This record gives sequence, structure tokens and C-alpha cells, in this order.
Amino acid sequence: MQATCFPVRTFSACLPLFLKSTPSRPRKLTVSATMGPARTAVEEVDKGAFVRTAAGFRNQVAPGTQFEPEAGRYHLYISYACPWACRALAALHLKGLQDVIGVSVTHPTWQRTRPDSPDDKHTGWAFVSPDDPPLTSSTSHGSFSCADCVPDTVNGARFVRDLYDK
Repeated sequence: MQATCFPVRTFSACLPLFLKSTPSRPRKLTVSATMGPARTAVEEVDKGAFVRTAAGFRNQVAPGTQFEPEAGRYHLYISYACPWACRALAALHLKGLQDVIGVSVTHPTWQRTRPDSPDDKHTGWAFVSPDDPPLTSSTSHGSFSCADCVPDTVNGARFVRDLYDK
């Protein structure tokens, strides 16, 4: 069987690809040392033309690399509300990796991540079950079904915030 190699990229507006925890492996893909501080689009303009800086995410899942391909080792967290995450999911299926890399899908609206804490107003993506009742957005505009959501079965997180606070 031929191994599929593809660059693993994350975007600031998206959720990262996480590795399942094992003692000898890192939990999250690392950023290469060439990654500089965040820049704005205005800083990437040269003589009126937008010039994209090189991506700092250069890790690959490939044989012989730091991230060997292994079924069940990787898990992708996405929200259908994020166009880059939808592209990552499309690439996953186009590469035929849907049986190798697990996927969790958040609810498309942001929810309060600490609803029991009146002082914590932070909102973010929530992991819910497709059987859960519809959720109202944090701005109280509309009610949205949970039908296409997939809960986090790897870390048991209720919110994306829980993945970073872990």
C-alpha cells in the first residue's frame, strides 16, 4: 500500500490537528522555528500588492518523518463554520484518510465556555451530540440544530477551550 504524504497545516481561525497522547509523542503538531510573530495583511503589502509570507507550518505526516502515518494516531477538530476547516475535511476525504484520521465537529455557533461562571464571558465552539436540542447562538440570534455535530471522543472535551486548557 502506498503511503499518502500531505502537509499538516492549521490556521488561526481553525482548530488544529491533534495527536493522540502517548508518552513518547507530542500532543500537538509543532510550528517550525521559521515561524515569526503574527503579521497583519497591511504588513504583507509590497508596493500596493499583497505578498503572502511563507507558512510556518511545515510538518508532514509521512513515513520517516517525526509524524509517521498510523491509523488512530491523529484526530482532526473542525467547525463547518470555518472555511479552512471545511477544506481540511475535504482534503481528508479526497486523500482517502477518513478511516485513518478521526474527526470531531463542533456546533457552528459559539457558546459560553464556562456557563456556570458569571464572570467568565468567553465564548467558543462547543462539542455536542447530534441528539442534543438545538442551541441558540451566544448573540441570541436564532436556534441551530446539532444534527451534524460529532462529539470529541478522544479527549472528552465539551469546548475547544478545554483542549487548550488541558
